Amino acid sequence: MEIDESSRKFLTINTHKRLFQYNRLVFGVASAPAIWQRAMDQVLQYIPGTQCYLDDIIVMGKNDEEHLQNLSRVLTRLSEYGLRAKRSKFPSKLRTSVLENLHEGHLGTVKMKSLARSYIWWPGIDKQIEDLTKSCSGCHRVQNAPPQAPLHPWEWPSAP
Repeated sequence: MEIDESSRKFLTINTHKRLFQYNRLVFGVASAPAIWQRAMDQVLQYIPGTQCYLDDIIVMGKNDEEHLQNLSRVLTRLSEYGLRAKRSKFPSKLRTSVLENLHEGHLGTVKMKSLARSYIWWPGIDKQIEDLTKSCSGCHRVQNAPPQAPLHPWEWPSAP
């Protein structure tokens, strides 16, 4: 969170090299948690089923579908504000559901991994995606599509 130019003089630190002014808010400042909380409350405003306490965002829903919708809204809003969530905190109960949603289009291992990495992550997700695509007959059918075209060598010119 960037500090206003007029406030930087109050956040000057003295080191063995020289004086430095902070450009960004640090948590050592007594009011930093309250300022951060207020900013996060504004970011998540009007998203149902969400609560934020400092750097933890709790996303709720009446069922899995509503929970995933709310989670999607939160991730989109964070992205709009240039913020990122720590992906390793993804709940284990929803992992199967997320893998099924990623797998709906039978995209294949590489595309599924790429799509998953852009939104979520948890330990072992790559192995789970590989296992899922290996056990899917639909993925095997489209695995080698489109068919490979025969090589057509270039004809070398006889003169320049």
